[in-house]
Amino acid sequence: MSDELISFLNNHVNITQPIREKIQDEEVDLTSFYFLTEVDLQQLGFKMGPRKKLLNLIKCASSVTCTQPVVSCI
Repeated sequence: MSDELISFLNNHVNITQPIREKIQDEEVDLTSFYFLTEVDLQQLGFKMGPRKKLLNLIKCASSVTCTQPVVSCI
């Protein structure tokens, strides 16, 4: 499991133990995180609120025109 990803996610949303285990089982790291879709996040166990925040973060971070720091996207 990517400790870097878990730390990153904990800074933005609450990560429960079941979600940590699912991320580990699915071998999601910080790089692959940016390719996740809403369905992927839902399957990992994120509730609606955190899922929307993470989708916005992914969108901002992957945007070519994004000029603001990633953390300001949430």
